[in-house]
Amino acid sequence: MKKTVALLCVTLVAVWGCQPPDCDRKDCGTCGNACCSLSFHLDGVTSQAAYNKIMMNLKNGGADGRYSYSGGDDLRPYNISASFILQGVHMTLVHHYNDTLNFVLTDDMKPSIHPLGTTLHAFSISQIAGAYCDDGQNYKNLVGFVKALRNACCSLTFHFDGVTSESAYNKITTSLQNGGADKWYRYIGGVDMRTYNSTASFILQGVHTTLVYHYNDTLNFVLTDDMKPSIHPLDTTLHAFSISQIAGAYCDDGQNYKNLVGLIKGLSK
Repeated sequence: MKKTVALLCVTLVAVWGCQPPDCDRKDCGTCGNACCSLSFHLDGVTSQAAYNKIMMNLKNGGADGRYSYSGGDDLRPYNISASFILQGVHMTLVHHYNDTLNFVLTDDMKPSIHPLGTTLHAFSISQIAGAYCDDGQNYKNLVGFVKALRNACCSLTFHFDGVTSESAYNKITTSLQNGGADKWYRYIGGVDMRTYNSTASFILQGVHTTLVYHYNDTLNFVLTDDMKPSIHPLDTTLHAFSISQIAGAYCDDGQNYKNLVGLIKGLSK
């Protein structure tokens, strides 16, 4: 029996043929068949934005064109810890075997550590019967896919002297609702975090549409009251994030920086 299993494993590894890079995390039989489970933190991104991005990338074939979208669901109405769930398939390069991918997204509950962050739990399992070892293919399925999600982004921090976080929150909200300095901004929503005993006082989100091609970039803002009034009386710290929404926007030509600086400059007018 042992010889039979060993022979089967060697045979399947030989024909599976994971193509480098990212084939260095091999698995044998963890889920009966070979599989892989990984977790990622997506800073400055809500679970809904991450869900939409993963879904879009699956539908578009992912980085290598061999991913596909199976389905997904919004779990927030069910009062459970997960926010979104979705599934896809990846077809291997050489023999066109299919591997099932499952993704679970949860909103980060510690805004002081990961402001507006999302945790992604990702799973890949070999579909073919008897795939006891995978030559690293399931790890490659997940890492290759998530690598392609890394769009261009920008993170900046601002200090507002003599301004409370509530005043800053209201001003940013109003500016977004009015379209900002160039009238291409819009307001999505915000939350008063003070009732949750959090280090953050307010969080809010907006969108900026670029001028030429009308691409949308997501803007996230975290406001905290200064805890040292002797140094910064009634001061507020603003952590601002901008990330390109369009799939494959690996470079931004400075647009995300422009989104943040343009909005903040407009607050003084």
